[in-house]
Amino acid sequence: AFTYAFRPDGGIVTMTDDWVATFRTPDGAVERALDLKTINRGLEPTDAGIRGLFRLRWSPRGDRFTVNWGGGPMFTMVFDATGRRLPTADDLPGTDVEYIEGGDTAIVSGMKAPVVVRMKDLASKPFGGSELSVARIVALSGGRRILSLDDDRVALRSADGKQLIAPTGFLNYAFLAAAAGADGEAIVAARRGGWVDLFTKQGKFLHRVQFGLRGAGGDVA
Repeated sequence: AFTYAFRPDGGIVTMTDDWVATFRTPDGAVERALDLKTINRGLEPTDAGIRGLFRLRWSPRGDRFTVNWGGGPMFTMVFDATGRRLPTADDLPGTDVEYIEGGDTAIVSGMKAPVVVRMKDLASKPFGGSELSVARIVALSGGRRILSLDDDRVALRSADGKQLIAPTGFLNYAFLAAAAGADGEAIVAARRGGWVDLFTKQGKFLHRVQFGLRGAGGDVA
């Protein structure tokens, strides 16, 4: 398994599931390699027969990074910039991490109800209530507004989890991922079986731009 993330200085960190991180300059040249197994006891390469998740997220401050991993269930580990694993008071199941408040806080989501983790002391608490289940969370407008996505709906929440806009979605569409756009807007990737439709940013249907075969998947950003 292979993953990568950008550091605040624009450099790239790549990592394979034998827990070796390679630091690269923005043009891809290798700066150094860091074997996390030599720094942390208990880290072992992933079983080659298990196809699971392996995802790296780097803090905007450059002082922390997280790795989501596992073949099910999936867990989240927190490391400092030197590669030392930082202990958390509670287990952090999850498939993704989104940093808010400039990197002081992170939201872990994707398995159980999302939790908020303070990076300073790694204390965690629920985000938005125990009934909330989302696949991905994206910070908008400096982290003060949060977009949450499940399979077929998106919703807007405050940084403390309060619902601002009720969940909504398009019929027969699945939402896969999202990224922050300009001025608090969001760019959402959606999937429908082979069809590609064009909407305004308010969600108004314009016209169909591609016809697909039944059952074929298509990604649209």
